[in-house]
Amino acid sequence: MKNTKQIILNFFYFLLLVCGLISCEKEHDVAPFEGAVPANAAQLKFINTAIGSLGINFGVNMFINDIKSSSVGVTIGLPIGTGHGGIYPISANYAAVPAGNQTLKLIMPFRAGIPATATACPIPESPTTTIATTPLVTEAGKYYSRFLVGTAPSYSIFEATDDLSVTNINQTNAFIRFFNFITNTPVTGYDLVFVRTRPATLTTPAITSTVKTFLGVRYLGGSPVFEAFIPIPATENIADVVQLRVAGTTTVVATVANGFVARPGRVYTFFARGVVGGLTCGMPAATAIPSATANIPVITFYTNR
Repeated sequence: MKNTKQIILNFFYFLLLVCGLISCEKEHDVAPFEGAVPANAAQLKFINTAIGSLGINFGVNMFINDIKSSSVGVTIGLPIGTGHGGIYPISANYAAVPAGNQTLKLIMPFRAGIPATATACPIPESPTTTIATTPLVTEAGKYYSRFLVGTAPSYSIFEATDDLSVTNINQTNAFIRFFNFITNTPVTGYDLVFVRTRPATLTTPAITSTVKTFLGVRYLGGSPVFEAFIPIPATENIADVVQLRVAGTTTVVATVANGFVARPGRVYTFFARGVVGGLTCGMPAATAIPSATANIPVITFYTNR
């Protein structure tokens, strides 16, 4: 009798194990981002600088033969997307997508159950909306950045190719470029300025130098040779103060938070976003009111390599 009871218990445990394995397999089968990185992958980075865009998901080749090959900017849980000023992927990573002629979609996700708040830019409940699409032409092994720019509801996509081969030339410098996405930039544009201070030593006083790297950059403007990275002496562990100034003046519009350390051999993209005078939400700009805190000009950067 005891043996019979043990056999029944063992069989019951076996069934539980089989059911668990089947359940795990089913869960594995429907993973939304299933699939290895293709051998012919291109590398993309996505940046949301648009005023009034809230969270944005970037999709490339959403489904191929019922397999989702790439879709980025979705946070686990609520699909809040990549917010204003957000970068995907973070750090020096890129998203891998099959090279060739694709379609890039920018999607404002559905936010069911998220109530509007009393903040400067309340999050409305609205259907998922594709706010922009554009052809995406890439080559295997190359790197690209795509920016959502503009002010709601007039969005566009700014394209840049990231030539990271500059690090093959010189590993002692850092390399930078700059793009200006401040929609109401003055006609004279902005200067990007690096203020560098060398600390005092036993024999020399502290030395502060100012380097103007990009001059008179207008809206959607950038590097002197467009998209190109320029060398800047590395600072190791000394942080520069990086400022966005009105062209030809000392008037500071924005400053990089916490400073910037130029690491040797690294590649960085600086970009300015926001609106001069600020805007509450900016949806649409014609009805928005000025703000001292919302959507004001900001200068920041991300690491390409």
